[in-house]
Amino acid sequence: MKACGNGNNNSWSETPYFTGISIHGSQLNIFDAKVLQVPMLFIRAGNDPSFDNITSILNQKSFGSQCEYKVYENMKHGFVSAGANYSNSENVIAIDDVHHRVRTYFDNLLKNNSTNLNILNIDILY
Repeated sequence: MKACGNGNNNSWSETPYFTGISIHGSQLNIFDAKVLQVPMLFIRAGNDPSFDNITSILNQKSFGSQCEYKVYENMKHGFVSAGANYSNSENVIAIDDVHHRVRTYFDNLLKNNSTNLNILNIDILY
């Protein structure tokens, strides 16, 4: 799925990926959720738009229970990337938590073999 910009308008109907992670997905929309074919971890800041428009769609899909959602209410859009403020201890704690959540999310999908995976490598796309 696309990040906060309007790029990455890929169709996910034939994705080679077994999962995805959306951090600061401020422009995710219903169409994005409808074409998504893999479970994802969604992370947003408190001032990013709600996940409600996509959760209602994804919860109806066979993998919907494997999607996870986390809101960092006290953070602002971009807190893990360009807007990261490493001199703010609350921001650093939130960034560390995001890294932990991403690792845990991948670990859980791989350990549970919930998607019948035979993975040779994991690509991280920015």
